[in-house]
Amino acid sequence: MPDLRHVQQAPGHPGLIAPALPSSAAARVACDLHGCGQPGLVLEGVGLALAADPALTIVLTGEPAEADLALVAPDDLRRLEVRPGVPVEAGPGDASRAVRGQRTASVRVAARLVRDGAADACVLLGPASVALAAARFALRLLPGATAPVVAAEIGASVLVDVSGRTDLDRAGVVPTALLGLAYARARGVELPRVGVLSAVGIADDDPAGRRLLTALEPYAHAGLLELGGSVDVADLVVGAPVPAVVVTDGFSGNVLREALEAAPTARIAVRTPRAGGVVLGLEGVAVVGWAQSPTACADALVLAARAARVDLAGGAGRALADLVAWRRMSAGLNPVLP
Repeated sequence: MPDLRHVQQAPGHPGLIAPALPSSAAARVACDLHGCGQPGLVLEGVGLALAADPALTIVLTGEPAEADLALVAPDDLRRLEVRPGVPVEAGPGDASRAVRGQRTASVRVAARLVRDGAADACVLLGPASVALAAARFALRLLPGATAPVVAAEIGASVLVDVSGRTDLDRAGVVPTALLGLAYARARGVELPRVGVLSAVGIADDDPAGRRLLTALEPYAHAGLLELGGSVDVADLVVGAPVPAVVVTDGFSGNVLREALEAAPTARIAVRTPRAGGVVLGLEGVAVVGWAQSPTACADALVLAARAARVDLAGGAGRALADLVAWRRMSAGLNPVLP
């Protein structure tokens, strides 16, 4: 499996993530042209991504008139397609309803291409609520998942969840941890451990973190994961050694990653799109977040291609299948569904 830990700068494009290892595997990524409200920025990012990854093909979803193909080098145009789609019209608090009501919305078209097998992954740039609603609407939950989770690459660790949700409970923490493990393995970590983020640093002084650790302990005893204990926020911020997977509820995870992105002196790098990351728990690969520069857009596209090449969705599905089988055996049922 390719090692995704070695993130390097693409020559000539400061900040652009180049493919972790040379790969001849073709990857086809759908990208919403309208999500961030700046089609020109997205087109510039598309050009950077195509230049960085010769095996990448991008399918833009949006209004063709807004796709200024002059922003893409002529030699790369053969690897760029445009599918019709319109900007989504979503007001505050009604993202899911807006996405459901607009079949031709560009964000929904991009996610649907993954569902239909016409793309290996999708990049949905813009408001997280809209992007997650589109991904969830088009792509089914994997068996064993309770909700989609968003994973961010924080230095050498995977932080899950950073979606802003606040309802992580004892039942949801287990699939969240296993999805994080699948991501860590895709990054090349052979024996990843799972820790739980703590604002206090001492598990006994953090009842919420203690509850999550207690919920994970039976699965550690069963061999589904290896616990790394409580993770102090301070250790994560300064780049001290921490487990490869750090579980948190979506709200505090999102606050932490936003703080790291906003701190110019932070010692640890955030390598996933601003206010987003890779969506796990769905039958397909989706990358969500804001793109405030062409380089950020290109980063998201290259990340999506890498995730597709290592079959991240398949790895996540296998991890959750082990969970479902163990739970069935624990209940005295046949571990294999009929």
